[in-house]
Amino acid sequence: MLEELKNKIALEKERLATEKKQAGFKKQRFQEKQALAKDSMKASISAATAFTEMSFSDYQLWVLLFSILADIFTLFPIVGNLIAILFAVLIWVIYFLNGHFRKDRWAAKMGVKVTADLFEILGFGINFLPFFTSSALINYWITLTERKMKKEEA
Repeated sequence: MLEELKNKIALEKERLATEKKQAGFKKQRFQEKQALAKDSMKASISAATAFTEMSFSDYQLWVLLFSILADIFTLFPIVGNLIAILFAVLIWVIYFLNGHFRKDRWAAKMGVKVTADLFEILGFGINFLPFFTSSALINYWITLTERKMKKEEA
């Protein structure tokens, strides 16, 4: 009988130790999830308030202007496609001269730009949609978000 009680007490101690370990692990996981949620919330707020980093001396405003002009010219079928190619090259040159693709998130920026150029130049029938302007706005927003996050980190 005494042995039986000792075994029960040992089992109970082992169970309590296991529960304590699990509680510590759950607490650690909760803290990790909480930190991740804070980081993602901070990134979301930075993206939502990125317009505060806008500057009128920014090269991307010129890109936006050229993008709007290119989208207007693509309303004319064949001549518009040729002009769109010229504007696409001009926009790529502006981006490369200003180091746009050397900064953070360069793959996202380049992917947006390449996709828009392909749809605008090769997408006969759908090139009347403002792909150039959309890509310029998306790239500008990505850049403003980067600036905002770097400013908050510093």
